[in-house]
Amino acid sequence: MSDSLDISSLSARERQIAQAYANGATYREIAENLHIAPTTVRTHVRTIYRKLGVSSKLELYHQLENPSEWTERPVDPTTVHSATAARPSLPDIPSIAVLPFANMSEDPEQSYFSDGITEDIITALSRFSSLFVIAHSSSFAFVDRSLDVTQIASELGVRYLLKGSIRRAGDRVRVTAQLIDSRTGNHIWAERYDRVVEDIFDVQEELTRHVATSLVPQIEMAEIARVRDSESRNFSAYDLALKAKAILFEGIKSIRAGRLEQAIEAADEVLKIDPRNVQALWTKGFAYHMLYTLRPPSEADQVLAQASEVIKRLSEIDSANPYCCMILGVICWDRGEHEQALSHMRRGYELNPNFAWNLFSLAWAEALAGLTEEAVKHAELGLRLSPRDMDFWLGVAHHALALAYFADGNYREAKKLGQRALEYMSEAPVCSSVVISSCSHLGELDEAAQRLRDVRTYGSVFLNILLNGDYSLFAIPEKNALFVNGIKMAVDQA
Repeated sequence: MSDSLDISSLSARERQIAQAYANGATYREIAENLHIAPTTVRTHVRTIYRKLGVSSKLELYHQLENPSEWTERPVDPTTVHSATAARPSLPDIPSIAVLPFANMSEDPEQSYFSDGITEDIITALSRFSSLFVIAHSSSFAFVDRSLDVTQIASELGVRYLLKGSIRRAGDRVRVTAQLIDSRTGNHIWAERYDRVVEDIFDVQEELTRHVATSLVPQIEMAEIARVRDSESRNFSAYDLALKAKAILFEGIKSIRAGRLEQAIEAADEVLKIDPRNVQALWTKGFAYHMLYTLRPPSEADQVLAQASEVIKRLSEIDSANPYCCMILGVICWDRGEHEQALSHMRRGYELNPNFAWNLFSLAWAEALAGLTEEAVKHAELGLRLSPRDMDFWLGVAHHALALAYFADGNYREAKKLGQRALEYMSEAPVCSSVVISSCSHLGELDEAAQRLRDVRTYGSVFLNILLNGDYSLFAIPEKNALFVNGIKMAVDQA
């Protein structure tokens, strides 16, 4: 046995760093504690790895825990992990590890920035209860290891990996990020961010929010596609909940009540297996929300009663879950409890400011409540954070903006943004109605009448409950009367 594998070969400082690093401290935390630069810590760690003949944080941990084993016999570093720990199985929910972002800058001192971005992204993703996120101490164990993504994912027990790089030159910084499906090795999302650095911490916070918020819908879509395309008959409750959600979004896209009812039935099957499944309850609640405007008045009370039962169960299960807060808010709005609805959505925003779906829903409710500045702010923030979200949510964001501008009397902008919403939701009668009413108030009655005739082919129920006063879109009576009057002007012209 050579002395190079003996812990006694480490200096006092190296032993101090090795112990802290093996127990989960980051380069930055060690550097602050010892009053040295993070890159100095990195250099020490590499020296420690070389002296002890290890290649990962896990191997270092076992070396420090059992020094006698290492000093008596050499160990092949490539076999340590498999010998000391079983490969973890995939959890039921989507799992992800954020690998340390590579510092591509000429200045090695910039490693503190790349490490900080990595840690912050892990923290931001951890706020999404729908994800299983590997702790930074485990992710950073792979900082100096050359393994393929499949092997890393297997060792950590995750389906998805996020990797990236950071290059800083002067006052400019470029961050690249790639989301990888470990089953195939394929990149399912990639993005590049270029920023001018004025305040390094502001830039770090902004980039973290952008990456974290963009990742979540991409994982959601990948998971839905995985289950939808699977030929397996042995689905878990989680997989079945994803299937129910896939049916829901198909129903939303086509605005068909029958498909929404199928989503409810699929969610009920999940709840038979797992009565506390939040995803299934969320799907069921949102399906009822969509059905509320597609059903005739005689059925509206029954739909609201069923929706109310869903939010009651969600409140009992996890009222501090942003997903729950969002659906609680949406259904409370349908019930006419506007202040309570806003309160739930704001609570969801406090719990997770990076949850774009809640941001879009909050903007929609604020626009209808006449809080137009807040609505524009939150809709634009959501679009900036998640510009490649599902079509439905991008449609909701532009619809919220259209409603806000309509409430402010800016009918030209309301029409423009309403048309953008229709690019994402072409057969959503509520989106079309904003364009119709805006056209009427702009004096473009022929266009308003033509659009009205088109909507009647797929959204006559919504138009009827709106015109008959059975449904109020805006919470402020004067704004709603103005909105409905625009529809009536189109009716007269048609």
